[in-house]
Amino acid sequence: MAQAGMCFNSKLSIASYTVRNELWILDSRATDHMTPNLKAFENYKPITCSRNIRVANGQAIPILGQGNVCLNHSLPAQHVLYVPSLSTNLLSVHKLTQSLKCRVIFSPNDCALQDLATRKMIGVVEALNGLYYLQRSIKSPTGDLTWGGPN
Repeated sequence: MAQAGMCFNSKLSIASYTVRNELWILDSRATDHMTPNLKAFENYKPITCSRNIRVANGQAIPILGQGNVCLNHSLPAQHVLYVPSLSTNLLSVHKLTQSLKCRVIFSPNDCALQDLATRKMIGVVEALNGLYYLQRSIKSPTGDLTWGGPN
């Protein structure tokens, strides 16, 4: 189990673009948030019945449990699936927009999360090689959260 306040524990190798457990990729096709990292969970419950997800190549891989994960100090992710066969963490754009009540505005270098009610920007996620990575929280001077990418 992850310790309270400790959400990430590994690094990205920029030279080889190796994605490790610290980074979360925003995925518009993912139906759920998913991670192969059991240590990321604040709380965790094993799944007793057999459940699978189908990945891009059509392969079915097992879900072993689910729980809540701290993505940063103000962004918990609930009902995250534990899928040890995945190679990276995935954030469902649909689930993220539902839980934060926001819209995601994509551009070539980043994507912005905008509150639906106030239209205030609540976060920015940076892009690298065509993928949008959430890494860590940084408090901006305006008080808005910006989420740095892998740099």
